[in-house]
Amino acid sequence: MWRGDASRSGATAHALPHELKLQWTRTLPKPDPAFDYHFRLCADVSYEPVAASGLLFVPSNVSDSVVAYDLATGAEKWRFVTEGPVRFAPVVAGGRVWFGSDDGFLYCVDAASGELKWKTRGAPADRADYRMLVNGRLCSRWPARGGALLVGDTVFFGCGVWPSEGVFALAIDANSGAVKWRNSDIAQISDGLEEHGKLADIGLPPHGYFALLGGKIAMPSGRAIAAFLDPLTGKLDAYNSFYGKGSQTPRGSWAVGGNADFWFQGGSVYGTSPAAMEKLPAGPLTVEDFAKLCGQTTKWVEELIAKKLVRVKNEGGQRLVLFDPRAPAIAAFPGAKSGLAPNQAAEVAARPIVHTPGASTRHEIGDVDLPVFTASMMFRSEHNGDKGSVIVRGDTRVRPATYEKICAYELGDASWEI
Repeated sequence: MWRGDASRSGATAHALPHELKLQWTRTLPKPDPAFDYHFRLCADVSYEPVAASGLLFVPSNVSDSVVAYDLATGAEKWRFVTEGPVRFAPVVAGGRVWFGSDDGFLYCVDAASGELKWKTRGAPADRADYRMLVNGRLCSRWPARGGALLVGDTVFFGCGVWPSEGVFALAIDANSGAVKWRNSDIAQISDGLEEHGKLADIGLPPHGYFALLGGKIAMPSGRAIAAFLDPLTGKLDAYNSFYGKGSQTPRGSWAVGGNADFWFQGGSVYGTSPAAMEKLPAGPLTVEDFAKLCGQTTKWVEELIAKKLVRVKNEGGQRLVLFDPRAPAIAAFPGAKSGLAPNQAAEVAARPIVHTPGASTRHEIGDVDLPVFTASMMFRSEHNGDKGSVIVRGDTRVRPATYEKICAYELGDASWEI
């Protein structure tokens, strides 16, 4: 699967050879992403292939296809063409390939030959199979943009763009293509959004790669934070997409990923459950310990204090930073509004936001790329400063990010060190 496994961890037990040598190249058309003007939506800015059984499977939003290449030679083995762009990486297992298309269908084809096994439409049967211009292409009114996820014998995906016309998350039998459940409640969630301190209803079109996190199906929806569904029933957990300017206020993006204890989306780190937080150190911390925790100097901490980005108190002759990674970050951030709506409180309780200034990012920049998670470590590509990552307001095209360093964070053993 994209990023290796159902948790989208990005980690593998396979080692690279000491010397890498170019085997072959293929020149493919420049990708045509659906939302090339916003980094939190631009999921298909590049080709995202997966490899299995000696083949490389490449989706295309230009040729509306999945192509299988010989992994050793680069020779094309087969090509399966759909009736719309294929924007997300396929899933490959057990000699089969599953993928969604902007024509609104989830496809299952034979991995060796590309022969169609079955296809299942995401929208329910009572909606006619309308076609219309969607992001400049003739597509289904309900394009499949919830990237496919395989868990056991079930494939999860999503379709639809306009909540008022119906958006759907689905569980499909991987062998037969039969629908196990279809969730349409995501089209309107009461008090599902906090917009500048006011609650409002929200609709969540599936947009991004589904993931299995903490035993639930995480469904990204572009700029909104992920919603979580029960894999057996499709029931939606309590949901609210917070809004705020703070570096610890949760924000969304098209990608989520993690391990058994922690997950990441849009610049923020979360626990998969309250138990995960026990692996983090408790606060408050001395200025020196806080600096060490964040991999920074005490001068850096003093600058945060001067800007009132962290708070301190004097106790027993020591200056203590009022910081606790285990505390709810939404409440700990200075200036956060007091009191949470019931669905917000339930969401934060189920998947706490980790208060990690050393790993946090500003949300007005394009630094939303997923880290790599192993069982005990998180690895991130980062900038030395904000200037290297700022996306100027008014830019009409997403630019690929460039990074200056790789940071490794210890997630276990009651420490969080860079």
